[in-house]
Amino acid sequence: MRHRLGLVVLLLAAACRQPEPPGTAEGDPLPGSDFEGPAFELEQVLPEIYHARGTGAVAVGANAAIIINDDDVLIVDSHVSPAAAQALLDELAAVTDKPVRYVVNTHYHFDHAHGNQIYPPDVQVIGHELTREMLASGASKGRAFELFIGPLPQAIADLRRQVAAAPDDSTRRALEERLA
Repeated sequence: MRHRLGLVVLLLAAACRQPEPPGTAEGDPLPGSDFEGPAFELEQVLPEIYHARGTGAVAVGANAAIIINDDDVLIVDSHVSPAAAQALLDELAAVTDKPVRYVVNTHYHFDHAHGNQIYPPDVQVIGHELTREMLASGASKGRAFELFIGPLPQAIADLRRQVAAAPDDSTRRALEERLA
């Protein structure tokens, strides 16, 4: 008989990886990666354990824990987007040169797991079986996702109207940058 540990069951699940973002070809910049400055503040909590907090330079959606092991790194939560996850990977170079081998998804909400797809196949994505099921089914795009993403079409339309009505070139350029 197979023993199950309920909430403690961890699956190494390729299905936790989200599909590649539309229009992202190999080598193309990730959508949302055109920000300036560090995306994260890496605070050392204990030797080889860090807390990664977003700086506001890019939407990251969640905090992360980073555990540096003898040979590799484990990251807890992959963030809201591939760009946020990649920023964390890039910025980890400031504290370690060890490879990331494990990503733990604490749960299936988009702000904790939608960066999974940037990790190569040799990185094990670990999560509860419910997390795997919800990510694989698209359920991570629930009410919170809609509250986060839902206002964007209207915000884009409003910015387009503001660009069209801009009183001068300086204002227009600033609005066009926000729109981009």
